[in-house]
Amino acid sequence: SAAALRDPRGLHWIVVTGLPEADVMAQIDLNTRTTILLCVAASLAAIWLGMIIARKLASANQRLEAEIAERQRKEHALRESEERFKGAFQYSAIGMALVSLEGQWLQVNAQLCAIVGYSEAELLATTFQSITHPDDLAADMTYVRRLLNGKLDTFTMEKRYIHKDGRIIWVVIAGSLVKNEAGAPLYFVAQIEDIT
Repeated sequence: SAAALRDPRGLHWIVVTGLPEADVMAQIDLNTRTTILLCVAASLAAIWLGMIIARKLASANQRLEAEIAERQRKEHALRESEERFKGAFQYSAIGMALVSLEGQWLQVNAQLCAIVGYSEAELLATTFQSITHPDDLAADMTYVRRLLNGKLDTFTMEKRYIHKDGRIIWVVIAGSLVKNEAGAPLYFVAQIEDIT
């Protein structure tokens, strides 16, 4: 039912004092159905989104597992290669050394120590220049510069070392330069054979 009201300013108002119950319930039922449909739609959207995310995560996980497996394979191959190099280096019948770009002995094998008469520790504390005969040093350094400038990949030369006991040792040395992936020089590899 509705009643008319008049306020002091002369405006007329209609005040609803009651609504039929069927009208109110129909509106509640419509709101409830709409709410349920929206909830179902939101749930389906969340499930769909979850499935997409799960697929992407599974794909990313597979790529990551493949990358990890490849990295482990490469690390294993690198360890094997290092072990082969270490064995070939240490047990070589000729002298072998890794030498810094400045000439410092970085690693030497037992055969090189036997050729020049110095212990490993003594050689590692010095440079190849310090045991090279002074008359051979200029030619040796020319080869070093040519390796560093990229004009040579390897070189072979006869030269003299000064043995720890002071005698002269004639050797044939084969040298090469090891570079990193970007082509920057890292160190020299020297193979030294006593020809005295």
